Amino acid sequence: MSQPPPSRVEPVAGAGALGMKLLVISLAVLFASAIASFWVVRGDVDSWTGAEEGFRIPVGVWAGTAALALLSLASERAARRFDSGAAAAGGAALKLAFAFAVLFLAAQAWNWQELIAAHLPPGAKSLYAFNFYLLTGLHALHVLGGMVFHVVVLKRAGRGLYGGAGADQAARATGHDGPRNLAVYWHFLAATWVALVATLLLGADPSLTAEGIIDGFVWITGAALAVFAACWLKVELALLRAPGEGPVSALIGLFPPVAFLRGFMKADELGVRGWLFWWTAAFGVALTAGSTALAVAMTAAR
Repeated sequence: MSQPPPSRVEPVAGAGALGMKLLVISLAVLFASAIASFWVVRGDVDSWTGAEEGFRIPVGVWAGTAALALLSLASERAARRFDSGAAAAGGAALKLAFAFAVLFLAAQAWNWQELIAAHLPPGAKSLYAFNFYLLTGLHALHVLGGMVFHVVVLKRAGRGLYGGAGADQAARATGHDGPRNLAVYWHFLAATWVALVATLLLGADPSLTAEGIIDGFVWITGAALAVFAACWLKVELALLRAPGEGPVSALIGLFPPVAFLRGFMKADELGVRGWLFWWTAAFGVALTAGSTALAVAMTAAR
């Protein structure tokens, strides 16, 4: 007796987007930990070997920054073109974005070559060089991973999964949101790169002291808490005005986790999805910056 063919398992709509958000959150924790570790070590020394000899950040860093910014813009353009049904334009933007990713890695190779030429190879006894290779190398590995995902999206776009005359309508309706997820990933790496460059620029200053590092992170913590409070207030007001919520819900929402969860459950209805994103980001920045300031202070007090 012949067996019936197995039924096709369709992807759940939105599953890919949720997976990308979880990935970004996990990577944010990784990079935040690496940057925090950099500053804790930096606060425990008077200067860096190499930095006090007039070392300047490699020129290729700026070329890489430009390439990554263009990569982020091109990937966003691709996602929007696919959303509007312009599959051909979306595919062209995807290819352009991939070229910018290649250029970014080339710029990174240039950066490392500049350090080697400055007598700071990976094995040099230099804390600054070690951290430069560590942070930029970690970022480059994630760019390589993004390029693998990028190739997958390009191939699926070529098969018409994201739009076009030959598209599989059922497949597109069940969560094939590859271009948007790819854009989110590149946006995250671009934002992370800005934080890394700021860290490397400021960390190369031989006059920077532990007190200066602590003051800087205290200021960042305060700014992040101000954003946190603004987002919290916005969600509270939205709950107060929402039908079926009212003063009682707003009163309960004075406890931030409750307000966040209630806002999350009704994000689209209340129109606060963007506010919830910045609320989460502000909490993460405040927690990281505050912890780093405390760690540097405890290390310097030894």
